Amino acid sequence: MQTNRRQAKRQATSQRKLSCAFALGLAICSTAGLVRADAQAVYQDPKAPLEARVNDLFNRLTPEERRSLSTGTDFSTPAIPRLGVPIMDMADASQGVRGGGVGRLDGPATYFGSGVLFASSWDRELARKVGQAIGEELQNKRTGGQVILGPSVNIHRSPLGGRNAEYYSEDPFLSAETAVGYIQGVQSTGAAACVKHFACNNEEVDRGFVNVIVDERTLREIYLPAFEAAVKRGHVWTLMTSYNKVNGRHSSSNWYLDTCILRRDWGFDGMAMSDWGGVHEVAGTINAGNDLEMPGPGLLNAENIADALDSGDLTQTTLDESVHRILRTIIRTGVLDPKAAPDHSVVGSPEHLKIAHDAAAEGIILLKNQGGVLPLERGKIKTIAVFGSRAKSWQLGGGGSPDLKPTRAIFPLEGVTQAAGPGVNVTFAEGETPDAAQARAKKADVALLFVGGEHEAEGSDRHSMDLESKDLDLIRALSAANKNTVVIVSSGAPCKMSDWIDPVPGVIQAPFAGQEGGTAIGEILFGDISPSGKLTDTIGARREDYPDYGNFPGTNGAVHYSEGIYVGYRYFDKKNLQPTFPFGYGLSYTTFKYSNLHVAKNAWAPHGDLAVTVDITNTGAREGAEIAELYVHTDAPKIDRAVRELKGFDRLTLKPGETKTARFTLDARSFAYCDVPDKQWKSDKGSYTIEVGPNSRDLAQKTTVNLTSTWTERIPSIGAPLPPGPKPTLSTGKKVTVSSIQGGAEFHPEYATDGDLSTRWSSVWGVDPQWLAVDLGAPTQINRIELLWEKARALAYEIQISDDGQNWKSVFTTENGKGSRDVIKLEPVTTRWVRMYGVKRATTFGYSLYELNVYGPGK
Repeated sequence: MQTNRRQAKRQATSQRKLSCAFALGLAICSTAGLVRADAQAVYQDPKAPLEARVNDLFNRLTPEERRSLSTGTDFSTPAIPRLGVPIMDMADASQGVRGGGVGRLDGPATYFGSGVLFASSWDRELARKVGQAIGEELQNKRTGGQVILGPSVNIHRSPLGGRNAEYYSEDPFLSAETAVGYIQGVQSTGAAACVKHFACNNEEVDRGFVNVIVDERTLREIYLPAFEAAVKRGHVWTLMTSYNKVNGRHSSSNWYLDTCILRRDWGFDGMAMSDWGGVHEVAGTINAGNDLEMPGPGLLNAENIADALDSGDLTQTTLDESVHRILRTIIRTGVLDPKAAPDHSVVGSPEHLKIAHDAAAEGIILLKNQGGVLPLERGKIKTIAVFGSRAKSWQLGGGGSPDLKPTRAIFPLEGVTQAAGPGVNVTFAEGETPDAAQARAKKADVALLFVGGEHEAEGSDRHSMDLESKDLDLIRALSAANKNTVVIVSSGAPCKMSDWIDPVPGVIQAPFAGQEGGTAIGEILFGDISPSGKLTDTIGARREDYPDYGNFPGTNGAVHYSEGIYVGYRYFDKKNLQPTFPFGYGLSYTTFKYSNLHVAKNAWAPHGDLAVTVDITNTGAREGAEIAELYVHTDAPKIDRAVRELKGFDRLTLKPGETKTARFTLDARSFAYCDVPDKQWKSDKGSYTIEVGPNSRDLAQKTTVNLTSTWTERIPSIGAPLPPGPKPTLSTGKKVTVSSIQGGAEFHPEYATDGDLSTRWSSVWGVDPQWLAVDLGAPTQINRIELLWEKARALAYEIQISDDGQNWKSVFTTENGKGSRDVIKLEPVTTRWVRMYGVKRATTFGYSLYELNVYGPGK
């Protein structure tokens, strides 16, 4: 009866809304979206204005269709067959198009390399070309897709972060510049980019539940600028929220992040989606501004949304705004527009292979070249001994979801052999002992050793910065045997070098370089290409020198970003630590001279742009590319500020003897900090030093700029009051008893009735049965139970009631609990105690509930 009354209520409500819409002149609603065969609907017209198409399509949707759009399928949005709206397909594609759901986009594609490789080029145009090529392959692979799940722009807070290879840098400015180029390239093809993971997804350990505790200034200055640039300058169409919590709330239901900052501060009008399986509540997710749950069907299904509307936890207006954003993205990506069939020859085309090659050639970094051991000269080299398992097969990019099957893969051994040519004998042997390797190295003119650390991938973090022990043994053996030993480090994150680098004359850092990386490394070793990449992270001498040491990945489910703004080189500068190689470092086969640093106005009222230039001369004998880096130093800071911050860079290619001018553009924000008490960005009046040079520790060119007035820009959302949470249920705040607790206070029983979906109770692992009981405090009429499960859930369980907490009666039994959100509807019954009695676990863990909610009639 209750269900029938609810359905009748929904039908009546829907009819009233349709009638109102008709009365307001939206006559299209009264047709329930039927499209006339003899006229093109506005939403189907590619020439119609975007918002007109969105509104037209929205007004044709039935209430059920509107409720159905909030949860995806495998890798797509749901179709609306009645209106001819197909799925909008997605693919993991930050390094190349991996694929999507049910084989629609599976198969090989061009593997362009890791995110840190693109950033190591310090080349905005290269990032744009990579993005454009990936967008083209997405739309022409198999059946074609519309949304690229990238770029990934999270900051390298720790050198141990498992996804550092996929991300760009420890620096927010470099990350932002790379991201904007990539996004512009993708979306120039008509595909949507999806910037991720918003926000503070800087570790993989317990990423689904770790609570990142970060202060407002640090959040704004370090962890959000790349996302802000993606929205404001890249005009990105979609965004993915992260798994973790930020200051106590999961990012997927974090109103402060997803509405206050993303939409109100930055003006984002696109679609926000969850990471896969990252939704934990219904109304709270949509209320926060997260539009789409991926994958699906999940918690945001039509039935659960209808329940949230009926309860008042979700308003129709909020849902409608969310649906508008989903439809806007669907229309932007062109799925409703006529288009040619996919051209499969685009995937792995010669043009795209060249872009992949250029990414590797520009992103590989020469770190040490003692005695001019490089480049190798073909006429003088007769024998090259190659060592290390990575010579035959190295990691092409970050592992996990961004990994893909390449159209081909050229590994270092093949690349070196090709570059060496027929006149050079290249030897390689697998499984050698250090003694055997040393003997072979002594007979060669050059020894090339390819090394690396732990496998880097989504889902886990590295345990240390060390190279593999077998690689360390080989380095010591080879450097003692051959004075022309070159070590090539293949990694996405910094590896420790201080304990082995001194006797090694040549060192190259090769960020996971994609399918063409082997060719590029061969050409660099033989001087066909002069290396030009520069580090996007500081390589410290010790793990202990990094600011996150001792505070990564956190304890008791939380990680405190207590280092504040001092991440990466900011910390090394503040503590005056000497790294093995500083941020922005990289050598070339030629040399460069900097001169004539000039600022358009040394006394500047901070409005508009400020032009800065410096001349760079190639003083060597061969062509090469140089990256000029600009940093801003506050001469007399009024608050604690970094010693210097990267605020500009320019990449120039110069012939021998040629001079070119590097150009930078600064604005008032380039000098600003986040003034939290006054809720604004602020550049204080006073003196600032502009420092320019080849890396963050070599900045010989300096000049002064005086800001003649203070500049501010209001940040509306700082201190914004949080919206009211879900309405209390009959069980909210009530006393709880349990059979057991896993660990300590982290999984306290009362967390299951505190109304906070960022906390949970968990039983001990591996033991059945387990139970949790709630005392309602007095005999109370109930008719519905809601169980909000963590992944550790019950497969078989009972709902039991009791008048005295001792004698229990079962009112519901299941052997196939679905998890996430189980709703049990009962005939009205009066009880004081309610118990979830778990009979059989669905996982190897225990039973874990975010909330056990009890409702009564009318609640």
